[in-house]
Amino acid sequence: MSNAATRAAVGSEMPDLTQELLAGSDTELAPEHIRRVFEQYGERMTAGDTDGIMALFAQDAVIRDPVTGPERRGHDEIRRFYQDSFDTMGGAIDMRLDGAVRIVGNYGAAAYIARTTSHETVYRSETLDVMTFNDAGLITSMMAYWGPANFSLDADHHA
Repeated sequence: MSNAATRAAVGSEMPDLTQELLAGSDTELAPEHIRRVFEQYGERMTAGDTDGIMALFAQDAVIRDPVTGPERRGHDEIRRFYQDSFDTMGGAIDMRLDGAVRIVGNYGAAAYIARTTSHETVYRSETLDVMTFNDAGLITSMMAYWGPANFSLDADHHA
């Protein structure tokens, strides 16, 4: 269902101010598509599937992971980042959604819990990933919000 169709279905239930605020958020992308990309991103991180991850990104995409880190632009730089991450952590990184994906227009945001699965020490990171999508449904930007306060040894899991 498109954003406009969703809004029409629940329109009388939304306050007028909410309807006004969302008036400019119509796009060709269905919220279900954005939700599925977030699910696929987590699944492909968990599988250590660099090629699969890259298939989710537009050729000219930009990522910052973490958001305070260096910008990585285009498939070559982004691929290198993900592959280096898997290599450093000894393989795949278990990445699971932690709650609902929030969606408006061509934007989505979701929390993940990420854990190393093959590294000698199991690390846990709580992230908030914010993605922007083009009209073809590919990720054009991904900003990952996490820092030292969200990164720890995972005492509940052992490699």
